[in-house]
Amino acid sequence: MALIQRDDLDRLHQCEDAKCGWVYLDTSPRRNRRWCNTKDCGDRNRARAYYARQKAKGGQS
Repeated sequence: MALIQRDDLDRLHQCEDAKCGWVYLDTSPRRNRRWCNTKDCGDRNRARAYYARQKAKGGQS
């Protein structure tokens, strides 16, 4: 009930990880948080993006 009465509901976001879907309150100063947990969803998505970039380059390091 307390969540509904908050003034900062515009900071409520859904995690951008396709397998997660959690909702979180973005308390970052720039309001640009993308994942519910940077050490879990964030790391997984950064690793996925890195491997996709490497594959696109032909696997070169």
